[in-house]
Amino acid sequence: MKHLHALAFCTAALSVLATNVVAQTPKPSFTLNAPDTLPQRTYEARNFIVLKPGYRFTASTIGRSLVAKINPSLTFDITSIPNPEPGDASSAASDLPYIPGNTFTSDNPKDIEGVPDKTANESFSYRVFPVVWLRTMPKTGNVNGEYVWQDVCDEATKVKKNVYASNWEEYVAGRNLVRTYNFNPAQPVATDNYVKRLQTTKSDFTQATLIGVWGINDNFSTDQFLLTLQGRKDAWSLLGKRSVVHIGNTSNFNYGSSTARSFFFQQNALESSLNAFREKNIRIGAYYSTKVPSHALWGESADPTIVQLGTKSDTVTAWQNIAGFKGYLPELLLFNHHLKKEQVQVYSSYLAIKYGVSLDSSYIDPKGTIIWDYTRNQSYNNRITGYGREDEMGLFQKIATTSYEEQPYFSDVYDSHDSADSYQSASRYRLLVMGLQPANQLNNNRYYVFGDNGGTLTYDSTQSPGYRLLNRKWLLQTNTNNDVITNKRLDWVSYGQNLVFTRKYSTNIYRGDLTKYASTSSSGLVTSSPLIGKDGHLSWTVDIEYGHVIAKFGTNQPLLTSGQHDYGYSFGIDGQVYSIIKGVIQPYSLFTIEKGQRLEIEKNERLVYLKVNGIRNKHTEFLMDSADVDKDFYGALIMGMNGYDFKLIDFAHGGFVNTGHRIELSYAEGKASGFSNPEIGTIYLLVDTTGQGLFTGQQLEYACDEVDVSRSKIIFNNIFWDTSSTGRYAFTFAHRNVVTLRSWNSDDDEEEEGEKPTKDDVQIFGGTNKGVPEITVRVQTANKVPVTIHVFDLSGRRIKKKNLPASLDISHTVFQLPSKGLYIVKVVSDKHLHTQQVVTK
Repeated sequence: MKHLHALAFCTAALSVLATNVVAQTPKPSFTLNAPDTLPQRTYEARNFIVLKPGYRFTASTIGRSLVAKINPSLTFDITSIPNPEPGDASSAASDLPYIPGNTFTSDNPKDIEGVPDKTANESFSYRVFPVVWLRTMPKTGNVNGEYVWQDVCDEATKVKKNVYASNWEEYVAGRNLVRTYNFNPAQPVATDNYVKRLQTTKSDFTQATLIGVWGINDNFSTDQFLLTLQGRKDAWSLLGKRSVVHIGNTSNFNYGSSTARSFFFQQNALESSLNAFREKNIRIGAYYSTKVPSHALWGESADPTIVQLGTKSDTVTAWQNIAGFKGYLPELLLFNHHLKKEQVQVYSSYLAIKYGVSLDSSYIDPKGTIIWDYTRNQSYNNRITGYGREDEMGLFQKIATTSYEEQPYFSDVYDSHDSADSYQSASRYRLLVMGLQPANQLNNNRYYVFGDNGGTLTYDSTQSPGYRLLNRKWLLQTNTNNDVITNKRLDWVSYGQNLVFTRKYSTNIYRGDLTKYASTSSSGLVTSSPLIGKDGHLSWTVDIEYGHVIAKFGTNQPLLTSGQHDYGYSFGIDGQVYSIIKGVIQPYSLFTIEKGQRLEIEKNERLVYLKVNGIRNKHTEFLMDSADVDKDFYGALIMGMNGYDFKLIDFAHGGFVNTGHRIELSYAEGKASGFSNPEIGTIYLLVDTTGQGLFTGQQLEYACDEVDVSRSKIIFNNIFWDTSSTGRYAFTFAHRNVVTLRSWNSDDDEEEEGEKPTKDDVQIFGGTNKGVPEITVRVQTANKVPVTIHVFDLSGRRIKKKNLPASLDISHTVFQLPSKGLYIVKVVSDKHLHTQQVVTK
């Protein structure tokens, strides 16, 4: 019988996914036969069988030879998985739960022993590929339409629900039932009582690793059914919120204890309050499963593997006392072997960044590089989230907010989109939203990850004179610190006359007002360079609704030509809006614009649409001709002939050059409400490029340049995280106590020369000297204290600084400046701050 077991094992089919098969007994040497595209290689007897990475191998034994079928269209890396022999004690059925991030068990599995054999040009990778990879995705591309779970490994794999008898249909849910976490959709698990399942014949999952992210929205203190896995007939395992159950077992395996957190199950030890638990209601979990190998003559059954989600099959009577899960399942990955702990950490990091989940460990990328150092950043490990790009995982997170929002704006109630509408911008109930400027590009394997110090949303007026600082501080860690940022400035080619572009601030090269003066001819601007990628952005605020404007992406000519790849919109003198497709203005009006509206033209690869006041207008959407997608697209504006002046206010662009990052701070009730009724230029972003969190006057300062009253948002545009050599930035926000100062030549209440002032006297004058722009600062303090003078451009960059010794005498300081324009001068003494905007002409 022992020989029969061995024979049965040798004749069993073996599926290897670019892995090493760890054998328990030596085997003879063998030759791996491969097509001409791969070298033929011979392997010696040892404890590892090393297969060529980058290919799928389906290997089976035929006599004393081993033949491999290779599918080179799939790419995988090396890992190691145990393959116990019959009779080995380690082959007993077991389930080894390992829940990274916020949930732990006392029985974490050890790393799988063994190091892969490395040959030339081969290296071990943290990256492995799942057999099933479910993602919540819109069924038709309409983000406000129906959603499904899509298997990105195999489009033929569907999650279906049992409507009646043997009638199964694909499970779909409308946007009204879908929740977004960090702006990514999450499919609800149980919108009804139908059984939902997927079937796959790719593997029987004798060994399996399952990684998923679940969001709970009710019943925080009761067990619920998350999913079941049936690798072979009648061999079910149930994964619940607080325990694992095997069919036929008399007891459950509980995750938690009095000193550890259970998966989605409120404990009294570490999460004593319901509010504390609900703040972390979306969690990432990993689950290891091992079943007794089949020793039948013909090996494992060909029956499909079944995964049931959220609702139990009525045939499994042992589970009738466990309720179905009522929350959300954004994403689920199923591997047919045990992953190493580091590999689980890679996928957990990916899911954490994508869905705004905080882990209790460092975040690592597929190369094994730390992108958030949990140990070093221990003071900022609250509400960790981030944005970044990882092409091999299909990740391009362009903006980020935490899903661990504090009460009362929990993620189980409030969507990350305003009004739970995917066509709208970030919710007013998200304190901090950070990300790329619209259409801005990001290189692959680049991340911006940030967390906060747990500080309160109150204010401190003592730390930095003249400021009310928010007590909450953040740390941002990025791996872009060695990247060289080029092409920050976009040049425009002008056509015609009577068109003037005035920058919003003298040094802001991204935004400004575009004025068309009365004339009998049209004028236009075209970008000097095309879009870097396939996304583009043009936006402005409507001054008067009856000026004729054409805005387009396409050729580098200011005129429309039928049949050319020109796409955009025409805004008529009556305010009517028409789409432009293939250089032709379409005959039907889409809507009518109004004065004061913010218009944004977005190009996302083939899709073109308009946003009005931050809300995407579905009626304006259209697809470009697929034949035009890879052509060069320039941006162009044409302002028509008219008998009056009109302008585009705060005109901005994106996608042509690097325009940096955008930050939104909410001043809604319960958020940074101490900054309510903000005015542009009074709320500041303070950045400490040392990463130490010191805000004592040496930090960079960026004034807010936009306020969205409808969403209660203070906005900072065109911020660049490129001034720290370490890639670490501490930042916070502050209200500046602006003091109205007299100009240099004011005669009001002027002190006589030599008379001791009763308060600090600061007078500032801007001008030119022999064509060189200058700012002169006259200072006399009431007390004998040192004074520091700072000069900033309006992007917040400090360009001049001078320290004055303590004195009661009048000092005169002259700063020569690089160009004419508008500057901010800050004069700081022991307890006073004087600030003034100065123009040099």
